[in-house]
Amino acid sequence: METTLAIERAQCSESLEQYGYRLDAYLGEGACGKIYSCERISDNLMLAVKIIRKDNSNKFLEREICVMKSLHHDNIVNLHNVVETHDKYYLIMDLASQGDLLEFVGLHGSLNSEKSKKIFRQIVAAVSHCHQQGIAHRDLKLENILLTQTSQVKLADFGFSRQMTTSDLFSQTFCGSVAYTAPEVLQGKKYSPFQSDVWSMGVLLYAMFVGRLPFDDSNVTRMVRSQLKQLIPLSADMNSELKQLILQMLNPEVEQRITLEEIRKSEWFKE
Repeated sequence: METTLAIERAQCSESLEQYGYRLDAYLGEGACGKIYSCERISDNLMLAVKIIRKDNSNKFLEREICVMKSLHHDNIVNLHNVVETHDKYYLIMDLASQGDLLEFVGLHGSLNSEKSKKIFRQIVAAVSHCHQQGIAHRDLKLENILLTQTSQVKLADFGFSRQMTTSDLFSQTFCGSVAYTAPEVLQGKKYSPFQSDVWSMGVLLYAMFVGRLPFDDSNVTRMVRSQLKQLIPLSADMNSELKQLILQMLNPEVEQRITLEEIRKSEWFKE
């Protein structure tokens, strides 16, 4: 097994060097492939590369590449290059050396209001840019919020994202992770992907501050009931402005759920 992995790594390294990149450390594995750090030989810039075998790629890969090429923002992972060989795709992206927000919260525990706000403001900036381009992310979760060495947020993983049009602002496809998913999506209703993104952001904000998710997803039916009744165990350490914002984001009534623009104007966000 180790020999096979070593051979595969050597092949990947050789392929990348032909395109000006030097393979470096193994960082982890996602749903589609392995992720390594790599060095751009021309200027020694450290980047990340997601290596995807063609026989393991899915229908979402083309969409992810297309969306990432269209998005340019400081808080969104930049796709520097796509290298295609006979059997693999190599996605060259920004390197987030601190890993993802799940690892960060796991390492540091619940974050205080100041740290939560610093990260959350960047998440809002990233998602706002996506929505302004007509793109709903549809898989916002701790694992898809990456952090650079300087704790700059980089929104990642656009495999479930969708380009919305003015004639089709609703979706019926379930995407993402259950624990972060809005009740209208779990109920199979037509939903606004933009407002379901806001719900997921409410889950993110809660998780950063409390150190765990607001809803138990071990039983989806029971979880939906809790969502609809807003049975959210709010921390005593939250001030009234933060509590209000979280409840507005996790409002099961879509028409009454706060919008991204309203989040920016909220007292907690501005203070």
